[in-house]
Amino acid sequence: EQPPPVYEPTSGTVKCHMSSTYGSRCWSLPAVELDYPPGLDKYKWFARFFLEGKVLEKLASYAPVLVSRPSVMIKSWSKLHKRTESILATLIDKNVDNRASLLDEFDEDNRYLLREYLQWLPDDKHNEVTLFWPPLKEV
Repeated sequence: EQPPPVYEPTSGTVKCHMSSTYGSRCWSLPAVELDYPPGLDKYKWFARFFLEGKVLEKLASYAPVLVSRPSVMIKSWSKLHKRTESILATLIDKNVDNRASLLDEFDEDNRYLLREYLQWLPDDKHNEVTLFWPPLKEV
């Protein structure tokens, strides 16, 4: 996709660019930024932005030490990694594909996504992250 989807921090949602055509002659219209359509790919992109620390800024400092790059989430072969499937299944199970729904889940369960996120971190970071979870406050 060009340009690739982005995380929009003001709305807390994943956005993408879509082009369209008009009329019987299919005149091309410029691409416009819209909410990413519902579906599996939206969860994958949201997971990627979560891991990159774009959804919750407190996690941004951990992005460089993750055991896999967050971009793995959107690869066709991502199913080969247990950690990608684990975080994806957890997001899908609770219908979490934006910041508001993520914060709602943290209100319900303050350990939501902790186990899945720890799979992305080296062992020496587990205690540190577990102590401050959920990552809602600024660093």
